[in-house]
Amino acid sequence: MTKWLKNTISFRYFLPWLIVTLADIFAVLLAYAYHFSLGWAICFSSIISCIFLYFFLKNDIRKEPSIPLGYSFKTLFRYLPVLFLANGLTGMLVNAIQQGLLNAGMLQASDLQATNQAVIDILYTENMLPVAISCLLAGYNEEMVYRYSTYHMFHHPKAAFFLSWFFFGYAHVSFTSIASVISGITYFTMSFILTYVYHRHRDIRANILLHASMNAIALLLMA
Repeated sequence: MTKWLKNTISFRYFLPWLIVTLADIFAVLLAYAYHFSLGWAICFSSIISCIFLYFFLKNDIRKEPSIPLGYSFKTLFRYLPVLFLANGLTGMLVNAIQQGLLNAGMLQASDLQATNQAVIDILYTENMLPVAISCLLAGYNEEMVYRYSTYHMFHHPKAAFFLSWFFFGYAHVSFTSIASVISGITYFTMSFILTYVYHRHRDIRANILLHASMNAIALLLMA
């Protein structure tokens, strides 16, 4: 059993998952214990995670075949419209499903309002600066954890692909209501595209650029 685990999982790459999770927990505890703004607390944890991931994984990345920066930008410009279009279409699908459930009496309008209000509270009751910093740093942190670390943690490519896709989507879904779960379709779609890009190109720099660009566009549209 121990031999099978060693041949299947590289536990060294589990550490980034653990550190980032602990940093997020610390941010929440800091916000509640010292009455810090939750936005600034999450921003602080994002910066700490970013620094740790860089120093922990930089030597691993340097050992990989060098990919020209121009190629990374080509990958970015090739998939950014795909990601943006997919998010738009899945957003329309989510709205259609929610409206159908609402008309069928299986969903209450208050559920939709609660989901929308959560986003509004983050954007307008918090200072936008820490929210923007956290969203942009997420492009680095989440790709290094959900894509790079996952692919090196699991030696089987198909298992790495599935788990990378699933864990990212699952981590972004709130299970507080049916409406929140349905909204998760958008994140699972985004996760599939980002996972496919890394699976095909093995260029973590392109993934970071793609993820950060998508977050930046989303911030500009919601601001």
